[in-house]
Amino acid sequence: MKKFKFIKFIFLGLFILFAVWFLIKFGYPSYHSAKGTEFLKKGEIGKAEISFKKSADLGSSVGMYKLAQLYEYTQNIVLAKKYYKLAAENGEGRSYCGLARIYKQEGNIKEYETAEQMNRFLNKGCTQE
Repeated sequence: MKKFKFIKFIFLGLFILFAVWFLIKFGYPSYHSAKGTEFLKKGEIGKAEISFKKSADLGSSVGMYKLAQLYEYTQNIVLAKKYYKLAAENGEGRSYCGLARIYKQEGNIKEYETAEQMNRFLNKGCTQE
């Protein structure tokens, strides 16, 4: 009987460890966003992109925003706009600043003015990050 309890205890412990690992690895968008920021600080842009993408895929508007910033920095304007829009649709108001900046560079005045108005309404102007 003691042997069965010990095996049950070991099984339960392994299950809990696996569950925690799984949640950290696949279920916490803020974890991936933070890892992406760490990679950026080290200059590892490819790894940062992967982490921000995981965060965004898990529904994090912050992950979408940071991914958009990364794409804007690397001059991938098509993807930057895509992720700024997704982030804005998911409640990340800071995204309108990025969209306004891109639309202004493209000369798309109508879209620029709309994004700038939303940005001013939500954020009281763009801030440099």
